[in-house]
Amino acid sequence: MKRIFFILALALAFVACEETREKPVELVKQPTEADSIKSYQGNYIAVGEEAVFKGNQFVYQVKMDSLAKQLKRSMENYKLDNEYTLPISIKGKVTDNPSNTGFSEIIEIKEVLDVLAKKRPENIETKN
Repeated sequence: MKRIFFILALALAFVACEETREKPVELVKQPTEADSIKSYQGNYIAVGEEAVFKGNQFVYQVKMDSLAKQLKRSMENYKLDNEYTLPISIKGKVTDNPSNTGFSEIIEIKEVLDVLAKKRPENIETKN
């Protein structure tokens, strides 16, 4: 009798401990701000304190943050057909222009991928 009770208890334990399999959780990708950052190629045109970014299908006003100002300063290091125009490839975020001046859309340059102009040769100083 004890053996039957022991076998039933053992069988009940195996049945009770059976692993329940759940469906794997599916991850749903939520759109993020990074999704709105795209690659663009065109001309960075800087005159005075303002700049625009012009491609074949678009013209955007450039948000003049530290990266845009640094890009403007670096223009003198390249051989350019026009001293105000630098061909570049960038990653940026385009939004509606909050001010009513200039263009309807503004681009914030997030990363300069490539400058599509040749660098000027550096002046080599000779010591006497």
